[in-house]
Amino acid sequence: MNEGEHPPSLALMPLQFLIADDNPAHLKLTANVVLFLGGQSVPASDGVEAMQLVLDGEFDVVLLDLWMPRMGGVVAATRLLRELENRPNRPRIVAVTGDVSHERHALCRAVGMDGFITKPCDMDHLRRKLKEVVMTGHCWPEGPAEPILDVERLWSTLLNGAAGPVREFDQEARRIRELLRTLPSFDEPCIESAITIKDFALRYGFIRLARTMTGLIRAAHDGEQHLFGSQLDDEIRDY
Repeated sequence: MNEGEHPPSLALMPLQFLIADDNPAHLKLTANVVLFLGGQSVPASDGVEAMQLVLDGEFDVVLLDLWMPRMGGVVAATRLLRELENRPNRPRIVAVTGDVSHERHALCRAVGMDGFITKPCDMDHLRRKLKEVVMTGHCWPEGPAEPILDVERLWSTLLNGAAGPVREFDQEARRIRELLRTLPSFDEPCIESAITIKDFALRYGFIRLARTMTGLIRAAHDGEQHLFGSQLDDEIRDY
């Protein structure tokens, strides 16, 4: 875009928003912002209703409150991203929440959501964030996110007790983290350690970690493990 030019008017774009929130006041505020942008909105009061509407309809942006009855926004986003993985031009899925903790922010990025908007927020802030989502496909300051965690698989495994108490999971996770950190120090990677990490990742839903270990194991058999240096750095940083 040349200097002095203005971005295209969003009012000319056929925007369809789904707003999932059990707070009527915030639903109304968000719907007004969407209307200002030239879009239309459909409300949903919980995650189950939101999922069904998205799967049955055509939306450009889905705004999910994280704390809703029946199904929260994180689980709803995880399921939608899985169901819509192969759909052309899938809707952008954005968290809208009053939980501003670093852990919640990191979790929403890890499952692959397209943005994180804190509330309560004024109309100007919300308008800027929604414009950014529409224009760039996300509103993360860090850049677009990729799914690295299937949170539904993680929670299901823990709740079913398949791996024993949560404390045992924490101990195993620390052991896996240490194995992961030692992999780059090997002249030839320890395939046995990589297999152990892969099995853990598959069991608990660490999507990218399992994919990286699968590729590393194959590359090691061909003597090309050096190709995975940057991927290992990413896993060590994010895991």
